[in-house]
Parts: sequence; C-alpha cells; structure tokens
Amino acid sequence: MILIISSLLLGVLLGYFEILPKKIFDLTDKLIIIGLVSLLFSMGAEIGLNDKIMANLDKLGLQALVLAVGSIMGSLGLIKLLENMIADFGREDKRQR
Repeated sequence: MILIISSLLLGVLLGYFEILPKKIFDLTDKLIIIGLVSLLFSMGAEIGLNDKIMANLDKLGLQALVLAVGSIMGSLGLIKLLENMIADFGREDKRQR
C-alpha cells in the first residue's frame, strides 16, 4: 500500500513541477490505458485460474454481475468527476499565472 501511495504522490509532484519532458506527459493517456488493460487482463486470468470461483460462477449469478457492473460504473464515474475537477483546477491555475 505504501508503494502505491508513494508512486501516486511522486507522480503528482513530477506533474506539478513539470520535471519530466513533455513527451512523457503526452504519453500518459496511452500508459494509463496500457496499465488498465494489463490490470484487467491479470484479474481475468486470476479468476480463470481459480477453480473455486469458476465452479461457482453460476451460483454467483446476477448478484455478482450487479456488483461488478456497479463497481465499474462507480469507478468510471469517479474518474470522470476527478478528471473534470483536475482539468478545471489546471485551467484556473494557468489563468492565475
């Protein structure tokens, strides 16, 4: 957990102080997509390898589907909200400079 939070804070500092070259910042969207796809692939592989989960998929049924879809929609909604908040904050910050 400390590694994850430290990585996030380091990224915030690097972005805020614009320490990295612009080329790297231009690649961030692609890197995020690659990371998310890798994460989802890993999670799918982990589920596929777990015999207990695979054997009980039919029993998990609708409840599991609702929880999964709710989690995905909630995550996407929060990301969009934060993205809009950060974009607005960046615009205001540039106007003040």
